[in-house]
Amino acid sequence: MRVYQDKNLVTTYFPHPDFLAESGSSGEGQSVRFIPNFGGNKNENAYVNIAFLNYLINPEQVRKFINGKKGLIASI
Repeated sequence: MRVYQDKNLVTTYFPHPDFLAESGSSGEGQSVRFIPNFGGNKNENAYVNIAFLNYLINPEQVRKFINGKKGLIASI
């Protein structure tokens, strides 16, 4: 296990080397992507992405972003 920490946004453990952590940022916010790397074969088509968007600053905004009429779940 390895610790992943990024600018006090998130701290977590992940199973390295079976997963690789790649971080990124843009004007919208910051994110970290955990990509499977089983047997040394990186599969970028399957990943877990954790995003911290700059414009979501309270729990109600996050709830609407995910569960709202035009939120993430409704768009699936």
